[in-house]
Amino acid sequence: MLEEKLKNFKDVSKIEDPQQLICQRFTLSPPAKEIIEQSSNSLIFLKNLITAELYPDAVHFLAHGLPKREAIWWAYLCADTCILDEYQILSTEVLDLIKMWIYSPKEETRRKIEPFPEKLHFQSPASWVALAVFWSGGSITAKDTPVVLPADYLYAKGVSGSVMLSAVHIPSEINKRYQQFLERGILIAEGKSGLI
Repeated sequence: MLEEKLKNFKDVSKIEDPQQLICQRFTLSPPAKEIIEQSSNSLIFLKNLITAELYPDAVHFLAHGLPKREAIWWAYLCADTCILDEYQILSTEVLDLIKMWIYSPKEETRRKIEPFPEKLHFQSPASWVALAVFWSGGSITAKDTPVVLPADYLYAKGVSGSVMLSAVHIPSEINKRYQQFLERGILIAEGKSGLI
């Protein structure tokens, strides 16, 4: 399904760094390490990962390669497809705040998002995209304490976690959901909305 659509993807201009540099930000699986050597650019690398069904590697690559807000938008779109019944009210509330932050990234909104991952017991895709927002910039310590900035690309860990939890949300559709979410990520990398 996605393999056919991959032929239509021509440019991932939102991914500015070379794939070798992006892959230094996370740990590639051994098969993906072989694929990177055969890939001349980020789009070919992504296509090769997807063709080999190395979906988690492709998720990590997009999460670490997209600009911050675009990566978080991608995670938001994926998390929005699977609100867990037991966390429906909290997930909906935090996803609304995340969307607000994406459109206008303000510190006040980021701080409002801060308590949600723990409230959601780190169990839902929404909790991990909330972590991505909180880890995206600004101090990660409590207000009125010395500033501690997040590590570079820490937000990408939250993005990856959210997208992968979203993909496995329906066990019988894992591959299909990975493909759908990777398609969204590639569309965002092309400068599009990611809505399909």
